[in-house]
Amino acid sequence: MPLIADRRFIHRLGLVAGSTGVVQVLKLVAQLALVRLLGVEGFGIYATALAVCAVIETASTARSMEVAMNRLPARIATIDPEDWSYAALVRGMRRTEALWIGGAFGVVLAVAAVYAAIADMRTAVAIVLAGLSVPALFGYGIANGVCLLAADFRALARAEISGAVVGTATMIAGAVIAGVEGALIGYAAPLVLRNLLLTRYAAQGVAARTPADFVTAASDTPTGLAASGQAHTHAFIGAGLNALYQNVDVIVLSLIGSPAVVAVYRVAKLLARLGGDLFEPVWKAARPDWLQRFYAGDIRGLMRLMRRLMLPMLAASALSVVLTLQLAPWFLDLAFGADFRAAAAPLTVLILGQAAAQVLAGWASFWVVAEARFRRRNLLLLALCATAGTIPFVLDIADPLVIAGIYAATQAMFAAAWWIMLLRAVAHGR
Repeated sequence: MPLIADRRFIHRLGLVAGSTGVVQVLKLVAQLALVRLLGVEGFGIYATALAVCAVIETASTARSMEVAMNRLPARIATIDPEDWSYAALVRGMRRTEALWIGGAFGVVLAVAAVYAAIADMRTAVAIVLAGLSVPALFGYGIANGVCLLAADFRALARAEISGAVVGTATMIAGAVIAGVEGALIGYAAPLVLRNLLLTRYAAQGVAARTPADFVTAASDTPTGLAASGQAHTHAFIGAGLNALYQNVDVIVLSLIGSPAVVAVYRVAKLLARLGGDLFEPVWKAARPDWLQRFYAGDIRGLMRLMRRLMLPMLAASALSVVLTLQLAPWFLDLAFGADFRAAAAPLTVLILGQAAAQVLAGWASFWVVAEARFRRRNLLLLALCATAGTIPFVLDIADPLVIAGIYAATQAMFAAAWWIMLLRAVAHGR
């Protein structure tokens, strides 16, 4: 049966796309409110703090999720049925997680000290407040990994929507009460709720399932890097580089441009990500089918699956570019104010970059975890971060359109590199 007509795929896609759509709408509502409440300068400081801390926060949670998804298959295959529970499944992982979380928050404090020295104290304080999100998400990556291996998209959707609803309310309330600082506390606090909910749902999902219900290569035992302690280090470095790559343009602009310029670029980046993130649910929903074909060595089926997924998304991307060219100036003026009309041009360029990264290479994360290709991923991300960050910084380019063009070009390079690696692997039978 074709994937697009598969009821299980449609059900998974409905859950993930529905939750993603709700979260993105709430995120847009929050940003619209914060722009009005904080002003251009205040929103620029808020955007800088989130961009910096997103690197560390994402690195911390993605590391634990990648390591969990890479190690849990062997544990699922060997666990004593009498000991089958969420606590037994993740035993030992949470202790290691606590050490990594402590180190990650230490990095937040170090970065804040750097900004206090070279920028201003208010931005440094904002970074520390945004960095509270790191300890708030202790254990979240592990629970996320368990839910993905169980294909429990309902649990992911429920936790994401609940956290987004509460987060939107607390960010807006915080901005009204205490400005930038209140908005950042309102951002970090609801993450505790989202974390607790997902952990609870993951535990319930494990209790309601058997090892056979998990989408893994449970018959395989991780070897080499995947079985060594280096997996934690490489996963953390890779997750950090990935998060840095997602925010390096905003961070560099915050160092060479004014908060007002950062605010304009941040709005363009936000809107481009909102559109691009709508494609992510498709890949998440297709993950079980992708991995089943990959583990079975069904290369033709894998390529056919990707074609069926990518062609509609590419068409949607082309349509979004046309609509953006026509409607973006009007929408930005109406929704954010006249100061943000300049975001229209970089927004169009960033949409093209998002299409390259999320449509053409949205499957790359599956491959990285399935075969522990952390080193190659890390080298690629390091090169992209250096390209996207060094050029504007060295040349002192604070033009949002130029920075958007450089960043979109690196996203196209990202997609091309992963396709080259996949095609080479296919040619060698892996």
